[in-house]
Amino acid sequence: MAGQVPWRRRPALYREHAAFLTVSADQAREQLACGARVIMVSGDQVDGAIMPAAGAGWSASALRDKIAAVGAERPLAGAEVVPVLREIFAAHATPVRLMALAALAGLPGGMITGRQIAVAARADDAVAAAALCDSLMRQRMAPAELVVLVEAPDAGSAELPGRAVTAALGDLADRGVTIRAVPWVTAGPGGRDTAGDPGQPGQPGWLTRAANVARSPWVVPWVVRGQAGYQYHESYLFDLACARECSQADAVGYAGAGYAFVPSLEPALACREFFTAGDAARHGLRLFSVS
Repeated sequence: MAGQVPWRRRPALYREHAAFLTVSADQAREQLACGARVIMVSGDQVDGAIMPAAGAGWSASALRDKIAAVGAERPLAGAEVVPVLREIFAAHATPVRLMALAALAGLPGGMITGRQIAVAARADDAVAAAALCDSLMRQRMAPAELVVLVEAPDAGSAELPGRAVTAALGDLADRGVTIRAVPWVTAGPGGRDTAGDPGQPGQPGWLTRAANVARSPWVVPWVVRGQAGYQYHESYLFDLACARECSQADAVGYAGAGYAFVPSLEPALACREFFTAGDAARHGLRLFSVS
C-alpha cells in the first residue's frame, strides 16, 4: 500500500492481511500488536518480526519465497500475540517514552500516572503479610502502592499486628512500593467495619475501605490464601495493566468473552472510583474482558 492510512483504520487493516513488509520498526510493532505477521526488510531488530537469515541479504527470489510461506500460515492466535504486546508495553509504549523524557528533564516518574496501580489486600498477621510480600515480589511489574488491611477486633488492638504486617512487607518497600497498613476493625462474624464503611453495592467492605485509602488511580484486589498465598502467574499485574492501557477501559477482568468489551464483569483491575462510587460502575463505565 502506498500513502497514509488513517490511524483508526490501521488495526483492522493489519488483522485482515496475511503479511506486511516494512522498513519501520515503529510500524512493525503496530502491526505485530494487532496480530499481523511482519517481514522486516531493513537491519532493525524487532521482537516477533520475521528477519533474514544471519549474514544473508534479501534477494527478489528469497523475498517472494518468504512472502509465499508467510501467506500460507494460519492467522496468529491470541496467545501468540501476547508476548509481542508485553515487549511493546514494557519498552515502547507511550507511558514508557514519557517517563524516559521526564527522567531526562529531572522530573519524577510518578507524573505519568497511567501505570500507577495500588494493590489492595488483607493480611491479619505477619505470616499472611509474608505470603503477600512473596507473591508480589514474584510479579514482573511491581505495584506503585500496597494498601493492606489488618483485621482487629477493636481500634485499641490494631497497632501491634499492624507493625508486624508492615515489617513483613519490608522487601516490597525496598523495591519502591509505598506501603499503607490500615486497621480493619470488625464488629463481629460479619466483618462489618465499625467506622460505618460496610462496602459499596457489589463490593466487600474491606475493598471499599482500601480503595478509599489508596492514592493511585488504579486498584487491583489481591487475595492471600493461607500461609503460602494465592498463586498468581508472574505477569498477572503486567497483563492487566497492558489490557487496560490498550483498551482504555475503566475496568478489566475475566468474563469469558476473550478480548472484548462486555456489559458486566468482576474487575481484576479498575479505576479507584469503581470500588468507591457505589453503583457508578453500572452507568457508562467501559468494561473489558481479557482471556
